[in-house]
Amino acid sequence: MHTEVVANIKSRDELLALLFCLITLYISLKFLEKRKKHLLLVSGAGFFLALLSKENAATFLLIQPVTLFIFTRNKTSDNLIALLPLVVSSLLFLLLRQAVVGTTTTPLANDLMNNPFVAMSVPQKYATILYTLGLYVKLLLFPHPLTCDYYPYHIPVINPGDLRALIPLAAYLAMVVYILMKIRHKNLVAYCFLFFLVTISIVSNILFPIGAFMNERFLFIPSLAFCILLGSGLPALANRIPVNTGGKKILVAVLMAVTLSLYAYKTISRNADWYDSYTLFTTDVKVSSNSAKGNEIAGEYLMDKAKATGDKTLKDSLLRQSIAYQRKAVSIYPKQIIALFNLASAYYEYNRNYDTILAVYKTILAYLPNNPQVYGSFNSFMNKYDNTDHKIALYRELQQVNADRWDININLGLLYLNGKLDAASALPYLARAAKLNPVDFDTQKSLGIAYGFLQQWKEAALNLEKAESISPGEADLNRHLAIVYQNLGEPVKAREALARADKGKTQK
Repeated sequence: MHTEVVANIKSRDELLALLFCLITLYISLKFLEKRKKHLLLVSGAGFFLALLSKENAATFLLIQPVTLFIFTRNKTSDNLIALLPLVVSSLLFLLLRQAVVGTTTTPLANDLMNNPFVAMSVPQKYATILYTLGLYVKLLLFPHPLTCDYYPYHIPVINPGDLRALIPLAAYLAMVVYILMKIRHKNLVAYCFLFFLVTISIVSNILFPIGAFMNERFLFIPSLAFCILLGSGLPALANRIPVNTGGKKILVAVLMAVTLSLYAYKTISRNADWYDSYTLFTTDVKVSSNSAKGNEIAGEYLMDKAKATGDKTLKDSLLRQSIAYQRKAVSIYPKQIIALFNLASAYYEYNRNYDTILAVYKTILAYLPNNPQVYGSFNSFMNKYDNTDHKIALYRELQQVNADRWDININLGLLYLNGKLDAASALPYLARAAKLNPVDFDTQKSLGIAYGFLQQWKEAALNLEKAESISPGEADLNRHLAIVYQNLGEPVKAREALARADKGKTQK
């Protein structure tokens, strides 16, 4: 279960938080043993570092006094003195946190990838939480299969009457009852149950939403209770078996060897999955096959690998897999925008299917009508395409989604003007582009040229002069202006424009 914590750089916070919490607990025990006041400062510093590492460390405000109660014979007042540095550190941390991020809490986005419960009813939400709490216990005992991806809907929506919610509810209630009955007697099992419940509570989605169903790294701190329970439980189990002392020692050794061997094998085999991101996500998507996020990421890494290979057969195979994963992601969650962008890119790399690419982009625009990345990506693809008639058809279809995009209108205008030499068809698009972006040099210049082709000399002069005012001295523009002025019967202006053109050409 600890493979993710060790292999994933994100989980350094878990490692450091537990490390500093245990240091704090150790120093507190030393203080109670030696009564040296400077140790209180050390324990407070240790806990402050734990909180800076990850806020989950705050659970040790309860864990430490319970631990001291269970494992020492100190007076309650002494244990509270040992707790005081932790309280002070917590207050300092809260002041620091407020100074940095303020007190305003930002609600989770109304998006499945950031709020997995967004589409659930309240009963379904808590039934699903109970299911994940059951999974945590199951994975501690039997850590298979493991995955880095518990996004929707690898974790399914659970209804309140589902046994997958009711069984964990019964198990957790049993833990609570056992704690209430046994903790006052300093019972080790009750302590382990309490340790587990307190440390898992903060990542359970019960106290507050965490933006994910669950993650294996969230079990790192709670698993300490499981390790204590397992380490003490196996000898206790052996002691209940009617064999002699020597036989019990052998039995304990065998039980420990078998247990450690099985967990070690799983750990080593799981380490290989974390070799690199490509290996991890293309492996784990087979476990989290119903995860929108997992399918999207696997598809993205497959596409990246396809782009990097020079083998056409391998490239096509990887791209087909990428497309399949991205389509699966979108089928699970139609608003998975990243998957849609990746899908369009994969189609471009695979077969340059521009009609399909446009269909994908129109799907994105149905959710985000003015998304600039869609238009930018589409324009980038079109710049590499040389079929003028097809490009016009594609842009006209895209214009139906948003007729007031400057880039669509200017591209249509230029395709008609330069690609088809059809100034009459270009004119309405260029005129709209000029209205949408009146300070764009190329738009005003192209509109002026279109008017010139149609021999509408006054309009041509007006727009070419606007372009000249935006970017003075451009040679080609002034040559067009000279022609326009000549046709307007203004030879002086024509000569001046030619002079600017010659000067502009010389400057270049």
